[in-house]
Amino acid sequence: MKKESVVLNGQPVGRLKAGWLLFKEVWRYFRADTEMMWIPLITTLLNLLLLGLLVFVWYVFSTSTGSTSLDEQGAYSAMNYAFIFLCYVVGAFSLALAEAGVTNTVYTRAHGGDATLGNSIQAAFSHWLPLLVWSGITSTVGLILRMIAERS
Repeated sequence: MKKESVVLNGQPVGRLKAGWLLFKEVWRYFRADTEMMWIPLITTLLNLLLLGLLVFVWYVFSTSTGSTSLDEQGAYSAMNYAFIFLCYVVGAFSLALAEAGVTNTVYTRAHGGDATLGNSIQAAFSHWLPLLVWSGITSTVGLILRMIAERS
């Protein structure tokens, strides 16, 4: 199988050098637009808030029912799988929101517009339902893979 090379400015370069050049270009873009760095920070705080709320609800529920995290055979209960699934969904959803916000900012700025932080967050939240559905799909796959790994 022939190894394809990356061509930049008419010159073939290796993949490592191409990756490094791409990293430098992205870093230059981020440094020129520091407003874009706030989007991942805001969604991280949202993620921590939602996960904290989930842990609090799980703790209250588990202490009120007196359940333990593992049954006699050492397997997780259905409640624990539901909690893990919700944690996956919250994490995937906050990541999807951050990606949507950054993508909106980059797309708008690359096409000559001026995307503010508020515009990018608004654009990300305007697509919350498809992002939540996608988060549910990826979380389902992640939980199934976790269950398979636990049983093997």
